[in-house]
Amino acid sequence: MDEMQIKTKKDGWQWLWNIIDRETRFLIANNVTKERSSLEAQIVMEKAKKVIRGNNPIVVITDKLNAYPSAIKNTFGKNVIHISNAGIRGRIKNNLVERYNGTVRERDKVMRALDKSTTGKEIHEYF
Repeated sequence: MDEMQIKTKKDGWQWLWNIIDRETRFLIANNVTKERSSLEAQIVMEKAKKVIRGNNPIVVITDKLNAYPSAIKNTFGKNVIHISNAGIRGRIKNNLVERYNGTVRERDKVMRALDKSTTGKEIHEYF
């Protein structure tokens, strides 16, 4: 799981949250929000939980954003292992979601920003 900033013409800067399954490499859920808090992280995790039909993940890998620990605990329970120090060059990597974010950034750059925040919610359909 990772979040990134996207620019929209109508709504300004927003946060795009993406959750990708490490095994299948499928985008499980995404959401666009104005804030980057635990509540917003939990919203996208709840979407992912519906997609995976209540089967909690064993491990969730994120960066060090403070919003993740409580959102993971509230959504998936305390038995899920949270690895919070992932990065592109770290010992534990989150390259899959970072690569996806790069693809979104390339598309966003060509479009010179998305029209509105709802476009960001739908953008995964194009990749």
